[in-house]
Amino acid sequence: MPILQRLRPQGTTSSERVLRSMIFVLLLFGIGYLFWHNYDRSMQRVTARHAVVDRTGQLAPELSKEVVEFSRRMRERFGIAVEVRIARQELLAPEGDAKTLYIGIVPSRQLAVVMLPPLMERALEPTFVAYLMNDHFGRYWAEENGWQSGLQEAMVLVWDRMRKLEQADG
Repeated sequence: MPILQRLRPQGTTSSERVLRSMIFVLLLFGIGYLFWHNYDRSMQRVTARHAVVDRTGQLAPELSKEVVEFSRRMRERFGIAVEVRIARQELLAPEGDAKTLYIGIVPSRQLAVVMLPPLMERALEPTFVAYLMNDHFGRYWAEENGWQSGLQEAMVLVWDRMRKLEQADG
């Protein structure tokens, strides 16, 4: 019983005790909200590190931010993770994942690999999937760092196609 008495708000009048209790509850909610917000930001940083890995150091910082944002939007809207890897010489593509859109680029070898999750691959038009996987980056190799424009365009194309699918279903 002494513990409960210590938790009881101190005050000379009942309105003062109610006010102190309300302030205490608001303080608890504020601390909870700040903790939740900090956790959310920490998780965004962790997922951002996994969204883009640039071993060459050639990826423009603005484009890196766009990839992170694209990854966040795809995960939130469609439940699809996005992983972009830029390698120096060798590209170790991961095994197919049911929920990961993978784009691997080796600028020195003019090589780009796009792997779509199986469900996404079946949902999109076969001609678009073939274009994205085989032909899309080809026209961007001619110019210096043109692959960055190709990556940016690929993200736009994928987003637009996924939005069209969503609108057709909804």
